[in-house]
Amino acid sequence: MRILIVDDNPEIRTLVRRLLSDVAEDIEDVADGLSAMNQATRNRPDWMIVDLVMPGMDGFAVTAWIKNHQPTVHVVVITQYANPHLRDLAIQAGADAFVPKEDLLQLRDLILKPLHPSNP
Repeated sequence: MRILIVDDNPEIRTLVRRLLSDVAEDIEDVADGLSAMNQATRNRPDWMIVDLVMPGMDGFAVTAWIKNHQPTVHVVVITQYANPHLRDLAIQAGADAFVPKEDLLQLRDLILKPLHPSNP
């Protein structure tokens, strides 16, 4: 499984990488939306973990772009703003899930659940 982490905060990228290190063979990370588009085009990830608020291209635009160009990629939007309206906008952009940064442990379950549908 390939995962691409997109977040302008290096500490968050490191934390997410550590959380998912045992569930993916290949984890890459980038700091902005343009780099995410380039990396996703080259390496075709299975999952993208995308920060909502970044300089330049935000998480809504990255999500919409990836779903338009690689619709099979699963996208999880992460943010420090646990706002239902933002969640709805992320889902409308094509996100498969929306996770507040205060609850990043959910990422493991989200990624593993489709691989093991018999899990509760």
